[in-house]
Amino acid sequence: MNWIILTILASIFQGAASLVDKYVLENEIKDPRTAITLWGYWAFLLFGIYSLIADRLSFNPFAIIIGILVGIFYVVSFRLYYKAVPILEISRLIPTLTLVPVFTTVYATIFFHERFAPVVYLGILGIIIGVLITDFQKGQKRSHLSLGYLIAIMACLSFSLKNVLTKYSSFAIQSTGEVMLWIGIGTLIGALVIHLKNFKEINRQFKKREGIFHLSISTFFSVMAAKTYTWAITIGPVSLVSFLSQLQVPLLFFGACILDLLFPKALHEKLSKKIFIQKFLCIILIIIGSYFLMF
Repeated sequence: MNWIILTILASIFQGAASLVDKYVLENEIKDPRTAITLWGYWAFLLFGIYSLIADRLSFNPFAIIIGILVGIFYVVSFRLYYKAVPILEISRLIPTLTLVPVFTTVYATIFFHERFAPVVYLGILGIIIGVLITDFQKGQKRSHLSLGYLIAIMACLSFSLKNVLTKYSSFAIQSTGEVMLWIGIGTLIGALVIHLKNFKEINRQFKKREGIFHLSISTFFSVMAAKTYTWAITIGPVSLVSFLSQLQVPLLFFGACILDLLFPKALHEKLSKKIFIQKFLCIILIIIGSYFLMF
């Protein structure tokens, strides 16, 4: 099952990228617009290289439209993600992004008229409770949705729509390489729009060589995650791919804990025994909830 290997690789790539993103956007390149512009350029390069090697191009008009649209949604999604990274602790942000399979299920119901077993909705409830637990902090009488959470939820909505479009295109086109070429061109279009709109500021940020080097590393891993995840969706069942991709949540959580112990000032994670238990409980609920989404 190649899609299993691809999804695991995507989770590892994105987990590593998220940790680097948090450090860079808080300490070196404090501009999400620069991050997504660089991401778009990397996506165009890597998606394009893969498509030219993997498949012959037929220039199917449908593939062009869907692929470019998916690429633009990628840019919009990561633009929101990069905006949320400096606001939320990374071990709170990534669990929030597990709402993506929840919204994907909702989109599938609306657009494809799919019906699901009651246990699926139990899984959705488990994920939502897990995400709300991450927002609960000491001294607050009830949980609240901060600006960071609202931005993260908007990113989830965009990522989910992108997933549905990607899967739909795979049914109609049957050519992963061709779809990826036009996805790459879509990301290039999105990145160019953001770059031209914020030309002076982004060019000023590009002069920070060390920060751009670190950001290039994280965006490279993030684009590799996007590419392998897109590939997995086109050849595997989207619900199972969505569930397995949640491996990045425990990987990222424990990675953030280790880095926080070794380099306390790097990620600015609030780590105490109570917070550790809170986030661990959140992860358990999200994993169980994601598992129920498979039914």
